[in-house]
Amino acid sequence: MDLALTVQPDIETPLHRQVYDGIRTAILTGLLRPGDRLPPSRVLAGQLSLSRMTVSEAYDQLQTEGYVQGRRGSGTYVAPDLSAWVLPSATVPAGADRARPPELSPFGRRVAGAAQPNVSPVLRWDLRPNRVADDLFPWDAWEDATRTALSRHRSALVSPPPAAGLPLLREAIAAHVSRYRAVVCSADQVVVVTGSQQGLSLLAQLLLRPGDRVAIEDPGYPAARQALEAHGTTVSHVPVDTEGLRVDTLDRAGRHRLVYVTPSHQHPTGATMSLSRRLALLELAGRERMTVLEDDYDSEFRYEGSPIESLQGLDRWGQVIYAGTFSKSVLPGLRIGFVVLPEPLVEAFAAAKSLQDGGTPMMEQVVLAEFMVSGSFERHIRRMRRVYRSRRDAFLATLARELGDSVSIGPCHGGLTALVNVDALRKAEDIAARAAGKGLAVRPATAYYAVAQERSSFLIGFGGLPESQAPEAVAVLRSAALDTE
Repeated sequence: MDLALTVQPDIETPLHRQVYDGIRTAILTGLLRPGDRLPPSRVLAGQLSLSRMTVSEAYDQLQTEGYVQGRRGSGTYVAPDLSAWVLPSATVPAGADRARPPELSPFGRRVAGAAQPNVSPVLRWDLRPNRVADDLFPWDAWEDATRTALSRHRSALVSPPPAAGLPLLREAIAAHVSRYRAVVCSADQVVVVTGSQQGLSLLAQLLLRPGDRVAIEDPGYPAARQALEAHGTTVSHVPVDTEGLRVDTLDRAGRHRLVYVTPSHQHPTGATMSLSRRLALLELAGRERMTVLEDDYDSEFRYEGSPIESLQGLDRWGQVIYAGTFSKSVLPGLRIGFVVLPEPLVEAFAAAKSLQDGGTPMMEQVVLAEFMVSGSFERHIRRMRRVYRSRRDAFLATLARELGDSVSIGPCHGGLTALVNVDALRKAEDIAARAAGKGLAVRPATAYYAVAQERSSFLIGFGGLPESQAPEAVAVLRSAALDTE
């Protein structure tokens, strides 16, 4: 039979692949039916002005994959057992959609639509949360750590990742958080995760059942709420004030299986949980057998006084799980976090981690471990603490000067973000859209609150903004928020 095929020798796809694709498409759309005989390879080669070898290669591939069968002395035929799968195009109603996607589980329905697209506008200034000063990262030290990893740890790089993480990295993490955060742990209690969000999700799988009550801060971290809701839990929103989580409100709300808190630098308000609140929360957790998940996401950057002691370091009941990340202190794209677990949970957590993804990639673990062991990590933290403090001061001073009484700023004793409230006629989302049109990215704080706020609030990241750019960035924000045009 005469096949209406064309080939284009001027494109990258090999000619035999073009012949293969054309015949395969004809079979699957019903233009060639089961049992139909294909032209001999020499005949089709002549029709297409190709070598016979090219067509023979296409026929061989089709036969290998089961689309055609060769019959000795007779020719090549469309395989007869395809009749149940091939639907002739003439029988398909115009516009009909034959796709039937799998039905989502309850978990799938809960997470559908929760993730926001990561769309980056064309920017001159980026004030979105947790941007780091990547231009000041010690790339030379990171390259040295990479070379060391390749020379000293080849056996680790060619081996499957240990379920709990690279021992050298676990030891370095345990030493760091013990020294700087007063976390009481051994390396055996540290499990490396692919980002702290994975740690939260795994803990929810291990500790929570659908319908269990969990508590989060209000305002609080949206991704934590989404992760907990995705597992079918009932989320309680507990208010936050200048001393952190209102433990008295949590106590009156009844028993919860887990409470998620950011005590050292509350996200997003910036408040620090007072010692009396910390002790009250630990007493409540011990009495009610409630797990406390302490997210210590950016505690390396404290600008006034010494770093606040971790909640885990005060725990005497074994109810606190400590979670940390390197996305703020090293690089956001590194995607390495860790959890410090009570010893009875380590084995189950590591097994769940291994089952989910087989382990965090070893190359990143080994390089990070060498970066820490060499002292480069601590030197980087000390330097960036000075840089971020200076950037914070410049940005907040400019903000107060330019917006005056129209702006109020939450506590900002540490971290890379500040909660900024603006008295404006527009909603925060409208201000953000106007700012984006002028080349400035800011994030409305709307998603952090359970109840809508009257003021237009933003969670602004100053870490990635050089001091010299603060006046221009603030001028654009002021124009987007207050100008009437």
